[in-house]
Amino acid sequence: MRGCFLKCKYNHWPLILRQLSQSSKSSFKPPSLYLQYVSASLVGSGVALLTFYQYLKYDAFFQNDTRSSVSFEAVYCQQKNQKLVDSFREIVSRELELFRVSNGIPGIICQVQVGDIVVFKQGFGYCDIENLRLCDPENATFRIASISKLVTGLLAIKLASEGKLDLDDSIYKYLPDFPRKEVDGEKVDITIRQLLSHTGGIRHYVRPDSKLSEDEKVRVNAIQSQRNDKFVSLTETIKVFKDDPLCHKPGTKFLYSTYSFVLLSAVLERVIDKPFHECIHDFVRQLGLTHTKAEPTPASREMLLNRMPCYMFDYKNQKLTLAPEVTLMHKTAGGGLVSDLSDICKLGGLLAKSFSGERPILPGMRSDLMAQVVNPPVVVDVPNRKYRKYSLGFYVMEKDPSYPEGTVIIGHSGASTGLCSFLAICAPGGDWSNPVVVTIAANIQEKSLQVITETVIRQTISLINGASSDFVVDFNVIGSFILVDIFSKLG
Repeated sequence: MRGCFLKCKYNHWPLILRQLSQSSKSSFKPPSLYLQYVSASLVGSGVALLTFYQYLKYDAFFQNDTRSSVSFEAVYCQQKNQKLVDSFREIVSRELELFRVSNGIPGIICQVQVGDIVVFKQGFGYCDIENLRLCDPENATFRIASISKLVTGLLAIKLASEGKLDLDDSIYKYLPDFPRKEVDGEKVDITIRQLLSHTGGIRHYVRPDSKLSEDEKVRVNAIQSQRNDKFVSLTETIKVFKDDPLCHKPGTKFLYSTYSFVLLSAVLERVIDKPFHECIHDFVRQLGLTHTKAEPTPASREMLLNRMPCYMFDYKNQKLTLAPEVTLMHKTAGGGLVSDLSDICKLGGLLAKSFSGERPILPGMRSDLMAQVVNPPVVVDVPNRKYRKYSLGFYVMEKDPSYPEGTVIIGHSGASTGLCSFLAICAPGGDWSNPVVVTIAANIQEKSLQVITETVIRQTISLINGASSDFVVDFNVIGSFILVDIFSKLG
């Protein structure tokens, strides 16, 4: 039999679910639809085989349904396509575990989506070494670190869409007391867009006049990012760097700076007229992210359920140690949020829908401003990052010849005290309607997850391309078939 795929009208599945929940087996009527032999290989935890026998037994819900005309065409999927899916999972699992072991990482979790459908979700190693608790990707809250920057970028775009600010406004419009800066004897201005794109000249953790080597700067950055003092206000936080000279003329160079986002959060705080951690809490709830929040300070630490313990490697004594408890409230905008895999991947899906034109992230969010994430009006090169640029809180990668032509990847990496993370949203061939969303988190400090994230992206694209050579892959339809598990429970 020729290989092809099950097709159905996605919007009828809620109806079918209701009918299943309201009907008993004795009330089922045989269908008028003639069904061929079916063997459907489904992606995800809802893998099930539908046979002709099962349809005769539970063909139930298609007959005499006057509420809608359910169109359901079931045909054969070849066994080798199931092997393709199994191979994908095996390869991704092997790559993640190899990466974990070779880098001395206690635990790592990963979720992969195609569209809105989870095609891979797994944990490797230990979430909690002391108690030998394995990584559970379903129940792990973690510091998303600098992924927080793109959330802050989206909040700024929302406020701009509402007319409450302009991305090209001067920060002095909102922070008149911030010291005026000069570069080469010339007074300069700093805009919101420049802060969002790391081109404002604000320093990172290391002072610009530092004579440290690159390796020493990495260590100092790690130390300076770890604060355990009591959080008072953003005004107090800004005092750390407000009197320092700019590293360059605003708008002329890229210099990654979490302090830029600290300054930006002070601006947004003035615009909304409430503390920034409350601003961001309200915003992520509007997005439907129910497990995302600003991490509380140690002094007022509320219980964060299932938060992954954070670890650091003690190079001097050659052993893993628990990372110190730190304050992240001073840099909520640039690295102080906690979340989980489901929320971060959901955010990736919302972004893809916005770029595809399907629907805005939130009602009223201007599509022209969202488009500037991928196509900024002014592009400043990111040093040592070929094919990459940065705009409005997002890294953007395009024109990389190792991907299908036209492919665009947006997202952000994250590195916090005792944890690292990565979010990537990929439009294979530039097609945002069928995006690949990958989120990875590991509970150790100072490990880049970029290479392993790109490895997972490439494997997912290979899955899609390999599968589509034999049958049409519609992941939105596949996700609907999770309900097939109900059949086995009925009899």
